[in-house]
Amino acid sequence: MISTFVVTVLFLSAATAKQYNSYEEPEWRLIGDQPKDGSFEARLYPACNWTTTSIRGDTVDQVTKTAFWRLFKYIQGANIRKTVIPMTVPVSIRTPSQPCPFCPTEFDISFYLPTAFQTNQPEPTNSLITVREQPAMKVYARTFTGFADSVAWKTEAGKLYADLLRNGVSDSTLDKRMMICAGYDSPFHLFNRRNEVWIAVKPQA
Repeated sequence: MISTFVVTVLFLSAATAKQYNSYEEPEWRLIGDQPKDGSFEARLYPACNWTTTSIRGDTVDQVTKTAFWRLFKYIQGANIRKTVIPMTVPVSIRTPSQPCPFCPTEFDISFYLPTAFQTNQPEPTNSLITVREQPAMKVYARTFTGFADSVAWKTEAGKLYADLLRNGVSDSTLDKRMMICAGYDSPFHLFNRRNEVWIAVKPQA
């Protein structure tokens, strides 16, 4: 399960930053008309930097462990300054559409860089890790609980898509090339777990 590999080490975050269970998370705000049934949220995430690694595999479950620990070593000091960087949430997994039914998928797994490192991040020592700026992004987010796996992510993404259409969101505005899975809790957090699946709005030309 994806969330099995979300580390339990707790770090102090910047006091003014947005937080979830004492972990810093990216800033975002609600935008536009929210659905009356509360089935999803429309959010705007400002541009920010994430540390990212890409890995090929057949499912989210297959690639998460390797990617997570690769990134975790970076924030634990596997960088040119040997700097320890606070853990943040969510662990983001960008899952693109498969090019064919039997082709492996290239997943991008990312940790958000905390505020103190947004403009001053140390260079990774592992060439498989990069720091990328995510441009400002509007997403529709569906929150669900439990221990999420590949089946759950796809199921919840399907529910989100149906809710969007039912609430009058135009299909043509959605970026259907990918979905984003966002895990917030350690495997030892057994109840009231927070998972989110995001469908992004197409960037404006």
